[in-house]
Amino acid sequence: LGNVIFYISLIIATIITILLSSTNAWIVWVSTVLGVLSSKMASSGKLTMFLFDIVSYIFYISICLNANYFGELTLSIIIILINLFCLVEWSKNQKDNAVIISRLNKSETNFSLFCASIFLIIYSVILYKLDSDFAFLNALSTISYLLGSYFCYRRSIWQFYSWIFYEIVFIVLWVISAINGDVS
Repeated sequence: LGNVIFYISLIIATIITILLSSTNAWIVWVSTVLGVLSSKMASSGKLTMFLFDIVSYIFYISICLNANYFGELTLSIIIILINLFCLVEWSKNQKDNAVIISRLNKSETNFSLFCASIFLIIYSVILYKLDSDFAFLNALSTISYLLGSYFCYRRSIWQFYSWIFYEIVFIVLWVISAINGDVS
């Protein structure tokens, strides 16, 4: 079932890219497919997830440059750096080609969530002051992704919960943009 969902995701991503194609459609498609491959590798705990994600974000950086999405560009660079650290950390913590998952104690989890909340407030205010659309939702998506990246670095299952939340918020942002007439 997992492989069927994977191939359906690739087909859907390709169709969406074709339907919303622009002059940079091939870059969007490559970035999307590499992102899907990264997610597939993540679900299997494979180190190649970081390589697919890094290359996906390299392509995404060019998309951000063309669209003047400097916040997304900055986040992409941070994500690439985090992926490099995660790749090293995961490589060091393997046993029989499987990543050893760590259990975070309650205080580390709570402290991480507390810090994320503080960063969310600060980043929301910064985006609001910069007159960003949907400042809180944008900050929420960014901080939840970075929190997931921290949990990934720590090899915690909480990474997936954070990234699922990020994807939900990200989809909401894109839907709001589309409803407001910005389908580009």
